[in-house]
Amino acid sequence: AIERALAQLEQPYLKALFSCAGRGNRPFEDSPSCHLWISNRLQEGGLLVEPQLKIIREFSVLYEVKPGLDFKLIGLTHLLTDLRGRYLGTRILPKWASGLDAEEARFLFAEAKIETLYQDKVPTALASILPDSFTGPLAIDAALHRLPSGKLALKAVMEVNARRSMGRLAWDLHQRCHPSTQ
Repeated sequence: AIERALAQLEQPYLKALFSCAGRGNRPFEDSPSCHLWISNRLQEGGLLVEPQLKIIREFSVLYEVKPGLDFKLIGLTHLLTDLRGRYLGTRILPKWASGLDAEEARFLFAEAKIETLYQDKVPTALASILPDSFTGPLAIDAALHRLPSGKLALKAVMEVNARRSMGRLAWDLHQRCHPSTQ
């Protein structure tokens, strides 16, 4: 299955199913070291093969899940990552959209309709896969990227972090800071 997926993609990107802060990500290269890396990831639990995206911006959508899978959208944070998608930090702004340029904001709010997506559609989808007993913090990591045609696109769910993520930790700490702190 891995070989078929690699053959179908022009620029395959590999993600270990179990990793920390993007440390299990790498572009595919047809080399002995990459094939050994793939073999090791498969023994550890699995591997995701997907197209390599031209990511412009990554962000995290933060929820608090109450009993009965009642999702409360807490906020959005900007994720700071390196070129391989490894987590470097979190940026929180008083208004999340103020960290976007005009083209990005127009696309995300008018075309991708992220308000409806993350307030209604994603929680509904998550409720169908999470155990009924799940409660606590949950974060969805997402990415704005550019297609080969030059158009913007949204990868609405890159990861589901059913735990207190670094973005949520930064959010909670930010709530204790002066409102103008970024």
